This record gives sequence, structure tokens and C-alpha cells, in this order.
Amino acid sequence: MAVGRGFVCGLVDDGSVACWGDNYAGQADAPEGEFTEVVAGASHACALEVGGSAVCWGSDGSWQASPPDKKFVSLSTSGWTSYGRVLEFLGVEC
Repeated sequence: MAVGRGFVCGLVDDGSVACWGDNYAGQADAPEGEFTEVVAGASHACALEVGGSAVCWGSDGSWQASPPDKKFVSLSTSGWTSYGRVLEFLGVEC
């Protein structure tokens, strides 16, 4: 489960993400796909695809819902910010 400001997202047993609650910035409009993790910020959410790519939706006023084209091992959010631990060729970077 991931709790944002007035909305909640959860990982469903089939790997999809379901969100509900406030949706003023599209933060409850989870994309389709198969995910291993979901996190929520104030008005955005991100999920980690099975292959390691991050997918984010909702408010993007500070580019918090525009993840870089990297492979991640985990995600985190705080308010209006998103973070990811990146998997690189030589090891793991934070």
C-alpha cells in the first residue's frame, strides 16, 4: 500500500496497481502493467515495472512524475519528490 495526500494505491495480486481517492492531478489513474512496487507522494505515484523501469503518474509540476530512463531496484517518494535506487553496470548507485 502507498498513501498520498487524499489517495491510496495498492499492488494487486496480479501485479497491477489500483488507486482510489482524490484524483485532481491524475494521481489515482494508475497505468496498466505488471509491477513489483508502488509508492505515493503528495499528488503523484510511481511504480516499479517487473523489468526495473519506473512509471509515474499524477502531478508533474516539479518533474517528480518524469523518471529518468534507468533501471531501478527500488523507489521512494516524499511529498513532491521521487527517488530511485539505480542499478548500474558496476553495482548499485543511490
